[in-house]
Amino acid sequence: GMYHSTSGKAGSAFYLDPRCEPIPREDLIRILKMEDELRHSKETQEQYSRLDFQDGNKYLQHIMKVTEEIQIRALTECGYGDFLKKNLARFRSHRAHYRDDEEILKMSVYGRHDISVDANPSVFAKNVPKLEDVKLFDLGGVERTLADLLSPNKLTLIIASSIS
Repeated sequence: GMYHSTSGKAGSAFYLDPRCEPIPREDLIRILKMEDELRHSKETQEQYSRLDFQDGNKYLQHIMKVTEEIQIRALTECGYGDFLKKNLARFRSHRAHYRDDEEILKMSVYGRHDISVDANPSVFAKNVPKLEDVKLFDLGGVERTLADLLSPNKLTLIIASSIS
């Protein structure tokens, strides 16, 4: 989730299209506010919550598509609908363009919630949440605890992924 361009990332680094100049700060603030409003709408949350996918890759593609639609709509409603492909790249590059601007980074949903780190194990280990804080759900969407899933008399294989 946090490692694709719709989140403003390219792997563990900020996404940056070197051909694109930054969106002016005041315009970017308007676009980020609009994106946040659209993202939290009932319609969008229903789209994000769909569970009728055969596998995780199809679900991730769906999430990326919904996110791109939100970004396109926010750009269009804020006057950046022309040259949409370029403006989408400019918008997705905002975390790199404004990497030292805490206000901008906190306005972006991905800036507020991005705890992804580089693959360095020592850095990663410092950011891993406590096991009891990790929410687990079975394939039916029912919340489970790790204790529910483990058996003292059998080996247990747990396959997990994250949408974010």
